[in-house]
Amino acid sequence: MACGCLALLLVAAGGGTLAFVLGTRPDRDASPSTSTSAGSSSSTSTSSSESKPPETAPAFKVITPLDEVSLNEDGLRQVMETNPLTEGTLPAGDACELPTPTKKLSGDQLEEFLNTGSGCLASVWGEASSQRSLPWDTLDVVVYDWPHVPTSECRKDSFEKDYPRVCNLDGKIYWPSDYGASFDAKHPGDLAPLLLWDLAFVQQNTLMWQSSVGLYYQHLEDAIGDDAEKKDDASRRYLLQNACMASAAVMQLPEGSRPSTDLQQRRAERQNRDPDQKPSIQESTVDAWTATGAESDGDLSACNTWKAESSQVE
Repeated sequence: MACGCLALLLVAAGGGTLAFVLGTRPDRDASPSTSTSAGSSSSTSTSSSESKPPETAPAFKVITPLDEVSLNEDGLRQVMETNPLTEGTLPAGDACELPTPTKKLSGDQLEEFLNTGSGCLASVWGEASSQRSLPWDTLDVVVYDWPHVPTSECRKDSFEKDYPRVCNLDGKIYWPSDYGASFDAKHPGDLAPLLLWDLAFVQQNTLMWQSSVGLYYQHLEDAIGDDAEKKDDASRRYLLQNACMASAAVMQLPEGSRPSTDLQQRRAERQNRDPDQKPSIQESTVDAWTATGAESDGDLSACNTWKAESSQVE
């Protein structure tokens, strides 16, 4: 793993499988592609965390980066605990006819596969978002060869060799051709479901951006300020929640598209973790929340790390 990727990756496994994105934080310099918003359009501000927390959880509203948020730290934590993505059940995905590659994919083949897979996952998150009155637009996947970064609305220096760039500004996921699960001749059937799992983790960025839950998380980080212990705790909860939700989503796809139980076990056994990852999370904790999502039958409350005991997110 390149040193520059530490800001983007929490865990990388099996050539990219199980990648948790600090980049699930949306682009700060643009608004979601929806007209639904709350609050007045002005510079973002958060009240002091010393003010009295609300007695009941604040009502969730979809916001943009320009909307004022007057909640303090306690109020923002309550939003993270109770927002629409913390409850209810994910719908079963539509029929998903993924190609079954038997060798390493070319750039064009990989792009075709990922866009098909993106459509499969969108059948889960698109319907789930609609049920919760949240916006959803499926992003196109563009595969490119590093270091030939394609022209986009996102800054060129924000692209990384070792991780896809989700550019919410132009509605595309820019995917380095060497990123993700690699072909294993011993288990040729693993490639398709592992690539789909990779994509599910990356697509969490889209979900958090469009729902604006990621924006509330940004406000929470700002409200926490310089308290490193609190900030690490919040980061762990956010990252583990995304890992759990991605697993839950991919397992809602039809049998034959989703990872088998055997593949889930083998993937967990061959993970390669960075000992210097920030924030530090125990391997057993990562495995536990990933398994929780996979075994949740789509129940999003199972992935609510914001209500978990501190010992469960260390």
